[in-house]
Amino acid sequence: MLKEALAQPGRNCWRLARADRLTVLVDAENYYGVLKRALLNARNSILFLGWEFDSRTSLVREAGISPPNTIGEVLDNSIRRNPQVQAHILIWKSSIIYSLHRELLTGWKLKWLGHRRLHFHYDDSHPLGASHHQKIVVIDDSLAFVGGLDVSNGRWDTRAHAPTDTRRSDPLLTSYPPFHDVMMMVSGPIARDLGDIARERWRCATGRRLARPQTVTDPWPPGTPVGIEDVSVAIARTGPAWEEQPAVLEVEALHLDMIAAAQRSIYIECQYFASRRIAQALAARLRHPPSPEILIVSANDPTGLMERTAMGAARARLYHKLENFDGNRRISFYYPASGPNTDVKVHAKLMIVDDEALRIGSANLNNRSFGLDTECDLLLDARGDERVRTFIRSVRHDLLAEHLGVGAERIAEYESGEGLCEAVEKLRGGERTLVPLGPHVEESWHRLLPAGDVFDPERSVESIILHDDVASAGGGRTLRRKVVIGAAILSTIVILASLWRWAPLSGLLDTVALGDAIEDLRASPIAPVFVILAFLASGLLAVPVSLMIIASGALFGFVLGSVYALSGSLLSALLIYELGRKLGRDRVRRIAGTRVTKVSRSMVRSGIMVVATLRLVPVTVFTVVNLVAGASRIRLFDYVIGTLVGMFPVVAALSFFGDRLGAVLRKPDVVNTITLVAVAVMIIYASDSLALRLARAAPPTSDPRQYQ
Repeated sequence: MLKEALAQPGRNCWRLARADRLTVLVDAENYYGVLKRALLNARNSILFLGWEFDSRTSLVREAGISPPNTIGEVLDNSIRRNPQVQAHILIWKSSIIYSLHRELLTGWKLKWLGHRRLHFHYDDSHPLGASHHQKIVVIDDSLAFVGGLDVSNGRWDTRAHAPTDTRRSDPLLTSYPPFHDVMMMVSGPIARDLGDIARERWRCATGRRLARPQTVTDPWPPGTPVGIEDVSVAIARTGPAWEEQPAVLEVEALHLDMIAAAQRSIYIECQYFASRRIAQALAARLRHPPSPEILIVSANDPTGLMERTAMGAARARLYHKLENFDGNRRISFYYPASGPNTDVKVHAKLMIVDDEALRIGSANLNNRSFGLDTECDLLLDARGDERVRTFIRSVRHDLLAEHLGVGAERIAEYESGEGLCEAVEKLRGGERTLVPLGPHVEESWHRLLPAGDVFDPERSVESIILHDDVASAGGGRTLRRKVVIGAAILSTIVILASLWRWAPLSGLLDTVALGDAIEDLRASPIAPVFVILAFLASGLLAVPVSLMIIASGALFGFVLGSVYALSGSLLSALLIYELGRKLGRDRVRRIAGTRVTKVSRSMVRSGIMVVATLRLVPVTVFTVVNLVAGASRIRLFDYVIGTLVGMFPVVAALSFFGDRLGAVLRKPDVVNTITLVAVAVMIIYASDSLALRLARAAPPTSDPRQYQ
């Protein structure tokens, strides 16, 4: 029994709220069916927050189901049936990598083809690299769903997780593997608090405030069993520092406090296991007896390049570290399988400690969920209440029964005599089973992979670049001023190019001779060598690399110019990086100034991310970044990858501008001039947008892990 209540508002949760009724919905068949009935019962408002959304997703997948059945149809029908209902849907405005796998023009479809009281908006009110990851649905401020499931492609499955189920088919995924997740459904006063979170997120994303519904309804779907009644539930959040809001780190604190309090058992279901702090907390419990049994159920093999490199490698590294602390073999990793060669993808975010505390939410066990993305978790704490403890235990037994293909009563029977991990070992081995999960990344491959914080950073890039004093005082104002200066330079170039042949300016040079010289240089086999040497010299002389890239594009065109510029920039960066290594930190500090200390710490901690961002953001001179990188002695691999990632879009944009500038110099007609101006405007707009986004980042708390 836990000695004291886990939930502490102001430290590891936002607040405690009363739930009249609470139940756990396992897997999407259950959640989608209940969600459909609840949405059709709405009388005042629907608030829908998610990471992903597809209006074509079918909610009930039984033969003979008639419309409305897709989520888009159900929302539209609910609004048309009830004249008071306003629906607001807020979904993360994803990067291009994820947008390729999402429904096209969702906002347009819902705005122009749906009802006028159906409001859809993409959320990009977060730092660079962050995402809106909360999965919350609130109906009439009386009923709410929180957990890991979006209503989108590739999520639907039954609890049977049959190897072949033709109903696992969506508009963008005609067939996908079994999928496991959980949601918590609550009613009562807690739903209003969750509604406040959703309305505040809508305000941050749109600038518009939503009013609370004035009347209270009871949209609990008829026929839906209640798991437990009249309980206190804690709400925990993650939110990055943004604009006037400081960082909110309640979710991480809650996880750490739950692990620290564990006496007998920790049961975890997680999509990712990549948090260094969670691994350290588990290691601490393994080192200090009495250590609890720890059972972790996760996905077998992360899918996609980013998941494999960022999350898969991090999990393998942490797995090896925990093995070293587990002398008594108290920790076990498994993945669920529903048949030969059929793994179940675990997407759940759940932790149960001693059957006293149950946490369900959107937060993964990775760095992003603890400090960068927006998250929301719910905690049910027994506090010694046997009624609540019995319910939490039944949830755990029910989940293990699903994974092992046996009855919950057998789980309870074996566990009472053998303990948690040994019971699983005795019961597994059937067609549906839990399979031991080992690391999937070889040790030799670890050394080649970048650190996990490239895609899974502990802090936003703004807080690393700006708030560690890498930039000079003034932060966003300095960036904005540099963007304005850059815009003035580009505008001057455009004006001079436009006047080249329409004014006496062209008479100052022999344009024919200049053109012949340029053509000779292009055709020369030593042209690449010439360009490389020019970039190396410009780097040593601290000539702005942007001017060199523009010149390369103007001389050699977009394609060759980009190749030459990227190669020259990289080799110049490597030369000065090596120079920085030779000079050492003290000498570089005298050259670059006192900011080198903070830059060095940032680069060592988050090398690829920091280097890439410094290439994109006009914070300091290219040469200074290279010197400081060398002095900081970050891994050469991280430095090269960061340079390539950050320089690629810069080189592409400026080379294209240079190409159009060369076209105007050769043929200053209206089309070429307009194109040049348009490219210049787009570059200025992109630079200004980036600067403004960085400037909107809120200052961090004095202690970066201080709970707000």
